[in-house]
Amino acid sequence: MKRLPFMAELYIVMFAVLVLPLTAVMIGSSRAVFKYSEEEIAISASRNLSSVRTLNETVLQGIKTETLTLAKNPSLEKISGLKYLSPAIANMQNFLLLKDVEKLLYQMAYSNGKIYSVYFYVDGADYAISNREGIFSLGEFSDAEFIKDCAKEYAEKKYSVQGFWEARKIKTANGSVNSVSYVYPLSSLITTARGFIIVNLNESAFNDLINSYSLDQNGESFIIDASGNVIIHSSTADFQKNLSDNQSIGRILTSQELSGSVISSQNDKNLYVFSKDTSRGWIYISRYSINSLFSKINSINESSFLLLIGITAAGLFVTLFITSRISKPMNTLVKTLKSRGDLSLGDAKNEMVLISSAYRQILEQEKALSEMVRQKEIKEKELFINDLLKGDFANTPENIEEIFPYPNFLAIAVSIDGAERFVSDYTPEQRHYFRIMVLEKCRAGFDGTFISKGVLHENHTAAIILNIKNYDCTETPLLIKKICQSLQTEIKSEFGFSVSFGIGGVHGSISGIKTSFSEAREAFKQKLLSGKESILFWKEQNSEGGKYFYPYNHEKHILNLLQARDFPPITEEIKEISSEIRNSPGISYDNILQIYNQLISTAIKFLVENNMNIREIFGNIHLVYRKMSALETLEEIDEYLISFFGRIEKYVSENTSADDVKHIDRILNYVKQHYKGDINFEDMAEEVGISYSYIRKIIKDFTGKNLIDYINGMRIDEAKRLLKQTDAPIAEIAGLVGYNNVQSLTRFFKKYEGITPGEYRNIKE
Repeated sequence: MKRLPFMAELYIVMFAVLVLPLTAVMIGSSRAVFKYSEEEIAISASRNLSSVRTLNETVLQGIKTETLTLAKNPSLEKISGLKYLSPAIANMQNFLLLKDVEKLLYQMAYSNGKIYSVYFYVDGADYAISNREGIFSLGEFSDAEFIKDCAKEYAEKKYSVQGFWEARKIKTANGSVNSVSYVYPLSSLITTARGFIIVNLNESAFNDLINSYSLDQNGESFIIDASGNVIIHSSTADFQKNLSDNQSIGRILTSQELSGSVISSQNDKNLYVFSKDTSRGWIYISRYSINSLFSKINSINESSFLLLIGITAAGLFVTLFITSRISKPMNTLVKTLKSRGDLSLGDAKNEMVLISSAYRQILEQEKALSEMVRQKEIKEKELFINDLLKGDFANTPENIEEIFPYPNFLAIAVSIDGAERFVSDYTPEQRHYFRIMVLEKCRAGFDGTFISKGVLHENHTAAIILNIKNYDCTETPLLIKKICQSLQTEIKSEFGFSVSFGIGGVHGSISGIKTSFSEAREAFKQKLLSGKESILFWKEQNSEGGKYFYPYNHEKHILNLLQARDFPPITEEIKEISSEIRNSPGISYDNILQIYNQLISTAIKFLVENNMNIREIFGNIHLVYRKMSALETLEEIDEYLISFFGRIEKYVSENTSADDVKHIDRILNYVKQHYKGDINFEDMAEEVGISYSYIRKIIKDFTGKNLIDYINGMRIDEAKRLLKQTDAPIAEIAGLVGYNNVQSLTRFFKKYEGITPGEYRNIKE
């Protein structure tokens, strides 16, 4: 209301004080009238729905009675032993028995116009009987799937002796029919026959029944199940539709009451009354429009409200005229404030708002001036510290000896662990706040022992410069480490995340700060091996140390597992690589990254060679390498690589048919059992159940190798194991892995491994 003059606001307030209480009384009265009307309509509608339910229950009970009568007919017992259609119809006497049952089904459907069709199924039979289709084989009947599902549950004894009702669409040659089906299982209490009867009722006939009368032309009745799925509805298109998204239907579904009423809160007001049938899990619902009642009550309210406003406005106008005379002093003050050029009062017309705004701006101007001075001092300090870290001394202040009075300098890099999670968990503003708080805690933690200066650095790093009076090469590092450990505990307890410290070497002049900070960041690279919450001191590396390492055997094993589409063992290979890296003394940070990037490149090359869609699996492949370079520890790299190969596994499984998976398991099991001998491919095809040419295709698709290469690969792998783990002669090993002579083993071993079996054994020894 700042755009209104103060007197206008006063007028509005007085108007509201007079009008609102009277309006509240009017609204309360109208609601009481509407509530009474609503309750009366709900009572009448509930009686109507009770009549609808009673009528429908009578019809359904009649259907159950007719079904029970049919179940007791001796003709059903006479065919209970006929399990197979072909021999049954080949015998004239049996065929006539089947026709007798068909006639009974026809008579039941003909006698009741609400029945669409009736089926009878003998337990374990390959056929069923219908009044519409006659005697039919299950493989040829359009609605056979439902019968098969019922037969399965009947065989598993899941049915109640009372049977069950189900709303469904019956498949026909011309489409489908909406139906409510009653499935009645035969039991020893009724007949010696085994099987069940399915009575399919016309859903439209029941809709006509329950909507034969209602309170008004806008009303309708329908039935849903406990999940909100339509069983019977006046709209054919809504059959089996789930109505739980409707707010009123949702309230009915969750209500613990067996009957009651609900009014929708949408613009189109409707009254819903319901009655729950717990025996079938059905809910009878009637809907009635009550918009007309709302319209009449609202019309009366509007007329009364307009009359009230007119009478009140006339009285308040006189009050406004009198009070405007006493506002002149305030207007004079406002004119004075507007004449000042350093205030921005905007276009507000409310005098109190203008005065308040002017006072606030005067205070803010004073505060901004003080803040400007403070920020300038902070900025100068930060620029000075950053210049020292860069080795730039052009802007070194004249009182540098007062800032750093001691001769020894040491730089520390402080980094928040888990940079990726830190970025995803917090907004930029929150991240900046946390970095500032970490910096302040670190400066305070070191200040008690050393002179410390700090500044926020790139990414998630803070830089601390320690000025040390006396540096002891044994005691001082221990003291720094103790302070860092204390800071780690405090930061983790207060903020919930951990930090790591990279500590550079000590230097005897201010010019060594840049070198010390570079050493601190270099020390950080060892976090890859040491993990999170590390305290890493820089150590001068021996230029001759740190031999190159690459896990060629593991890389080859991973490729073999990819080719065999055997993904679970890849996780163990990754963990073994990580373990070997940890046990390789002096391995460099760059060497470690090169190992994992090469593994990823090898896997991607394999995918490309096997015509797999890289973009569909990983999206932009450059993001994979970028993600890898951002990981901080070997544990994170292991997790990422496992997820990397997991995405490949998911892609392969989603693009592989179930039949091919079933066949490849049989093929690989057969090869595994027989590869040490001469494999008869015709016997293999017969045992697997597919042609030899199809076997070759599946092997090629799944392993990337032809069948012969795959078999030889298994033989060579077994030969390598025997060469490494036993002292058996090579000629004996050739026979053990399926080769007729040592020359064949040598030829294939050299083809796949590049060396002879003897050379391989000597290397392993």
